[in-house]
Amino acid sequence: IFLALALYANSKNAASLIIGLLLLTSGFFLISSFFYQALLTPLNKAWFMLGLALGKVVSPIVLGIIFFGLITPIALIARLIGRDELKLKRPKKCSVGQSIMDNRGDSGQSAGIVRRRGSLQSDYWDRPAFETVRPRRLTAPVVFNSAHSGRDYPQRFLDMTRLDHLSIRQSEDAFVDALVARAPHMGTPLLRAHFPRCYLDVNREPWELDPAMFEGALPDGINSASPRVAAGLGTLARVVAENKPIYREPLTFQDARMRIEGIYQPYHATLQRLLSEAFTAFGVAVLVDCHSMPRLPRTGDRAAPDIVLGDRYGTTCAPIIIDLAEMVFASAGMRVMRNRPYAGGFVTRSYGRPRHGIHALQVEVSRHLYMNEVTLERHEGFDMVRALMDRLIVALIGLDPALLAGFSDDKAAAE
Repeated sequence: IFLALALYANSKNAASLIIGLLLLTSGFFLISSFFYQALLTPLNKAWFMLGLALGKVVSPIVLGIIFFGLITPIALIARLIGRDELKLKRPKKCSVGQSIMDNRGDSGQSAGIVRRRGSLQSDYWDRPAFETVRPRRLTAPVVFNSAHSGRDYPQRFLDMTRLDHLSIRQSEDAFVDALVARAPHMGTPLLRAHFPRCYLDVNREPWELDPAMFEGALPDGINSASPRVAAGLGTLARVVAENKPIYREPLTFQDARMRIEGIYQPYHATLQRLLSEAFTAFGVAVLVDCHSMPRLPRTGDRAAPDIVLGDRYGTTCAPIIIDLAEMVFASAGMRVMRNRPYAGGFVTRSYGRPRHGIHALQVEVSRHLYMNEVTLERHEGFDMVRALMDRLIVALIGLDPALLAGFSDDKAAAE
């Protein structure tokens, strides 16, 4: 610095005494820095203290001038003219379907269905009914889905039910989304519901409805004859576990339409988009549909399974996928069964098209392994099961997409 000052003074024809003093000072600092560093310690400390003091004074002043002199006026003007650059407002006459978020915490756009004249406002108009947690970078063609772990119960729905707060939750696949929550951190997206299963079941056909639940006749095109409807477990369930009726009074068809058109359809559109993105990037896609099951009873001398893997008896995914999943669980000491008693629901059946490169596997985890099935609270086994699901995620990510693409080609040729 002093050398630069001396050169500047010389260029301005300053007095020789000033130039000499500056050169002498610069020489002193240069020699001291090489041979007598201890001499500079007090000056170094003083210099840093001066810098800290200036930082405490100058930074707030400069930032304050920028914020109050530039940013605040721009924001006020934008508000006055009705601009909403961050898209923070949600239309009040929308049925909000989803909130797309990634694992960095960035929120994206909300999707909704515009209300029909005379229809009900969505119970989730002011918050997301489900979300997509995306990875920073897609590293594998795998998509994780947790459609039954939602636990955001709308107040209007609670007012309609005759069940207490624990009974209404008996159909939840509680904490399954938390068991696979690390998937986005490993490079694969996770689609998870916030709405509860007993409010709307997206693992059913869109219009599997029980006429006995509704006021008046249902319109044409409703599937009211399926075994799931007969069991009270249609798209809008009539009962929860142990056949406990949910509703006090019959529903209107407008209520069903609001849930199906406002949440069910956007949910499946999102799932289709995620699989399409994976397929576009890798030439194949693998859907892992994650669920939990109540502890199953022992069958004769055969122990009840801890894990049930479903591929609709070999029709929804390549054998290597279910083989790999079974190996992960069995190597950890889990008792694994295939397709009994859960072969795969609507999601697995509808999306699993191995011939076309789309594979689907349903995974059912026994709840007793990680939670108390009565109080619905996690217990000490939760971390173990989550670590096991992490191993499954890693194994599927490490699967060579070329093997799946080859299976699709072989399948097509065989057929």
